[in-house]
Amino acid sequence: METKKVLHYLKPAHDSIVMAICPAPDGNTFFSASKDNSIKLWEVATGECLHTAEHAHEDNVNCLAISKDGTTLFSGSDDGQMKVWNINSKECIHSFKRNHEFPLKAIVNSTDDHVFACAFE
Repeated sequence: METKKVLHYLKPAHDSIVMAICPAPDGNTFFSASKDNSIKLWEVATGECLHTAEHAHEDNVNCLAISKDGTTLFSGSDDGQMKVWNINSKECIHSFKRNHEFPLKAIVNSTDDHVFACAFE
């Protein structure tokens, strides 16, 4: 039986439960979303946190999706919003405001990045 070992402990960790992890297409980085309302960008090789969006949403961040070209991140939250992030600038470039009271629980994108779907509770 092969023994598994921890390669890296991710620090600084989120302040609450991690709800989603989304790898970047290049395989070198990944994003994590948490109940602490933040999104973090991590380097796979070192486990180093490269960036933290502290107040990415007004409530728990539940889900993430990334464009196939790796330039855009989408996040969904209990605040009912889906946000669109420019990965290079690390800025929110659009927010789809809620017109309902349901938490956003899942985001998926089509293979050509032309269609995104959201699931609510």
